[in-house]
Amino acid sequence: MIRILVLICVNILAIGAKPTQQTPFDELVNNATKNFYGMHCVSEVIVDVSAAAGDFAYDLELCEDPYTVDDFTDILDTKDVINRITDRLLVVNELDCDNHQYLPDWNGSTIPSRECLTKFKKHLNKMNFVIEETINEILVAGESNVCALMAMGKYVIKLNNFTGLLQACAEVAEKFNK
Repeated sequence: MIRILVLICVNILAIGAKPTQQTPFDELVNNATKNFYGMHCVSEVIVDVSAAAGDFAYDLELCEDPYTVDDFTDILDTKDVINRITDRLLVVNELDCDNHQYLPDWNGSTIPSRECLTKFKKHLNKMNFVIEETINEILVAGESNVCALMAMGKYVIKLNNFTGLLQACAEVAEKFNK
């Protein structure tokens, strides 16, 4: 019985000791958040995503079919989630990370603290999840209304640009890395 317990404990320790694997998105985020230049860039990307969500809602409202907005409530609900995550990311960037990029003594080469990065990355991962889910919802949404199809197409293109823009932020952070 003791041998079995020892084996179980060894297996549990072995499982717990395995390093967590990073996803390509995690690696991208790590590269983009090496310094305040990269984090400022990421903040701008997040604001663009939030604006795209608002544009999508507005574009649907412009469609002539009065039921168009009602047909896409699930997708439109993600707009509110994206806006909340955007607000939280901006607060974390400015207050928790002390990244006040518009102050005269701002140094973009500053390396963010571990606490700052933990909070920032947590919300950025949430944003990535919501974006992926939104894209999937749009891709399976059936619609014969050309106006709604155009609005969804424009929105998907903007959401698909998210990781490409984060890659650009990673390059900015690398360029100005200490």
